[in-house]
Amino acid sequence: MSGLSRSLVWRIALFGLFAVTTPIFSPNASIFRGAVATGFMPYYIFSMFISLALSSLVLVVSSRRVSRKPPRGVLLCASVLYAASIVAFAALSLGWAVPSVAVAVAGVVCGASTVVITVRWAAFLSALDFREGLVCSSLLCIATSVVGIGFQALPLYPRAVVYVLIAIAGGICPVLMDPPRRDASAESASSEGDLTSTRNLFHVLRLPVIGLVIYAFMMSINKVLLWGAVDAEFIGAIVAALLIVPILLIRTDKPASAFIYRVIAPIIGGVVIVFVSFPAGTFPHGAALWLVYIFLSALAIVALGQIIAVIHAGEFRCEFVVGLALFLGGTVSFCGLLWVNVFGGLDSYEPVIYVIIAVYCALMVISLGWESWRTITAVADVDGEGELVASRAEHADGSQLSSHRASTVTIPAAISQKLTRRENEILSYLGRGHSNAYIAEKLFISESTVRTHVKHIYQKLEVHSREELFVLLDHGCA
Repeated sequence: MSGLSRSLVWRIALFGLFAVTTPIFSPNASIFRGAVATGFMPYYIFSMFISLALSSLVLVVSSRRVSRKPPRGVLLCASVLYAASIVAFAALSLGWAVPSVAVAVAGVVCGASTVVITVRWAAFLSALDFREGLVCSSLLCIATSVVGIGFQALPLYPRAVVYVLIAIAGGICPVLMDPPRRDASAESASSEGDLTSTRNLFHVLRLPVIGLVIYAFMMSINKVLLWGAVDAEFIGAIVAALLIVPILLIRTDKPASAFIYRVIAPIIGGVVIVFVSFPAGTFPHGAALWLVYIFLSALAIVALGQIIAVIHAGEFRCEFVVGLALFLGGTVSFCGLLWVNVFGGLDSYEPVIYVIIAVYCALMVISLGWESWRTITAVADVDGEGELVASRAEHADGSQLSSHRASTVTIPAAISQKLTRRENEILSYLGRGHSNAYIAEKLFISESTVRTHVKHIYQKLEVHSREELFVLLDHGCA
């Protein structure tokens, strides 16, 4: 993150104030464990998640039709309402007697205002690429856990005062600051309808969506204390963050997100399943409880990092991406809480661990199998003019590209000047022989957008096949 400006680093640090206190983040709900009153919680939390989901859905729909940013007055109003709902949440925890209807209204206000503030914060985070976003997510996860543990060590009343002050600061800061201006390198190459755009976004975020859904549901239905005092999710989050950051030091041309989702997470999941299989009371069986929270936290950290990367890529509007993420998270969290209230929670976590992790690993196997099948059968991509051209690192005659081309491509200035920044970026991958699917995963954009950009590149450079493109690049480099 050395390339970031100091002001942006400070703004990201201020985002931590919001992250460590927002009630929609499951671990933060345990801050008021041992409160004077807890009977209000269902009214507040249920109404908050319902409001969050509905407001997010409205945001998703409106973001496709209204391009203008909300005026500062709306943002300020949302910030004030958020602060009021947080004060109400803390006051209710201290035993203030309020009618149930008023509690539900406070929850509704909190959910709706949280959507507005989260989008505002996302505008700041959109300046980060995937690796920077993953580091940011990991650090925030550690900070949230440390603050959560610290909150639990404080007496109730000082805890409530500190919580309210931090939460209000986290809700007001984004309104008082202007999002950083950045040169967006990506643009949606075509105008698409709501259904197509949503489908493309789900395709780009299919793995983060799986992780987000698993994390939100499990955190809603299962709370475990380690040593009788510390939430297991806090410890699991810290360990997961410390494991993920070193992975980023591995320099590879392969998409880092795919490596984490399809290799690292399934390995952790497999270890959890093996450990849970040991008899109850043994060390491996007890360690499985730690590992499952490491597994869940790792999924959540990478999901947040990839969501930031998708916003950074610029194909989809920030409001659209954040709205869908909040809608899914709010809906699944609501379903988890409903499960607990209807079925009484979980007497044993092992069956759910088996099912959740087995389903995740199965989905990863299906995903890998599908990608392998596409690689084997799709020996060609359709270019901008409708012809079939060789994909991967191959010439049209089937021979492999040289290792020099596969590693480095220099785009001549005469060619680069004709293309946009994103088209130049895609051309560099095309020149190395990569497929559209690889480029989409590497740049966090949809394959349809890659195909449209490729078509524009062919038109601007007046070529009709990948082979002609290779010749043009070679001629320009000569």
